[in-house]
Amino acid sequence: ASSTTGVNNGAITASTALLLTADNTAIKVGMEVTGTGIPTTITIVTFTDAMNFVLIGVISIANTTTITFTEVISFGPA
Repeated sequence: ASSTTGVNNGAITASTALLLTADNTAIKVGMEVTGTGIPTTITIVTFTDAMNFVLIGVISIANTTTITFTEVISFGPA
């Protein structure tokens, strides 16, 4: 699966809004979001531009945390 990374701009406390320090056009809706302090099963729900994203659940992370965004491969119904 393809993945990309970004760095958050500003600490986040119990929020679904994620702002990155730079544009990243490789991030897509449905990608899994991982990094220090981010719970499992957090994914991208929508975005307003290549720096501003909305997550499926709240996260609390420090400023300038490196975040990995990974494409989730779906094989359809089990």
